[in-house]
Amino acid sequence: MDNHFSMDLLSVIRSILHSENIVAIPGIGTFKSAYQPARLIKSEQITFKPPQTVISFSKECENDMLTAHIAQICKCTEQEANSQIEAFVLHFKQTMEEKKSVSLKGIGTFLENGDFEPDTSPETSPETFGLSEFSFDKLSDAEKKKIDNAPRK
Repeated sequence: MDNHFSMDLLSVIRSILHSENIVAIPGIGTFKSAYQPARLIKSEQITFKPPQTVISFSKECENDMLTAHIAQICKCTEQEANSQIEAFVLHFKQTMEEKKSVSLKGIGTFLENGDFEPDTSPETSPETFGLSEFSFDKLSDAEKKKIDNAPRK
């Protein structure tokens, strides 16, 4: 068994997380997503970090809207939606026990020690527009003076 989930339910969970900024999975916990704007970090170098969606996780189950969302999206009864959630949670827990980690593509990875590492790939943040982080050295005073004194056209 692979420790990556490729179930249709996972794409529904991702969709809910990105549209509602929160999704709670009974028996697992709650994921929250928050927009983080682009930023410049000035130190020895200047680093540009594009905007991104940051995903966090809490073991507390903060709402119970998942069943209703799945029933609506999948056009099924709430009982069928609950069955899908229960199967997902069971698969999650079995995989965690067997493989010691579980990766939920587009959300993050659960590690053996209980930590959660959010997925930071550009696919999880459409607002990055395909941009990636980059850094460059600050100009020295001599380089700045050279630019300031360069002939203008």
